[in-house]
Amino acid sequence: MNFKNKGFVAEIKRIISFSIIGLLNSGLTYGIDQLLYYVFHVNQNISFSIGYFLGMLNSYVLNSYFTFKSRSSIKKSGDKFIKFFVVNIASYLASLAAKNLFAHLFGTENLNFINTGFAIVAAQVVNYLGYKIWVFAEKK
Repeated sequence: MNFKNKGFVAEIKRIISFSIIGLLNSGLTYGIDQLLYYVFHVNQNISFSIGYFLGMLNSYVLNSYFTFKSRSSIKKSGDKFIKFFVVNIASYLASLAAKNLFAHLFGTENLNFINTGFAIVAAQVVNYLGYKIWVFAEKK
């Protein structure tokens, strides 16, 4: 296996790890959103927001350690968390827009479980690119 193949394999492993962690985080986001919306009758945008931010905290811990193998000092970890938070704000806004756009376009305003699923998928693309390119970028 040459150097280029090792880099490709490492990237595939990183994407698989990100995907597994993403599924866990999505389950956490989705579960909290549905619980708050259907059981406690919290507004669907507020319930989604609470679930999203709890999933984000879980994502930082798991992706830092497992996906991007980040073993930074406390100061560097703080810097990375700020970047991570910025990426997640962008992702959150994109996913909330996607959720509401999907509901409006397809008339699914009362089907929160479908709208939230669509939003989570949209967020994953923004998150992976932001984490890889900026938050956990390896300096050459």
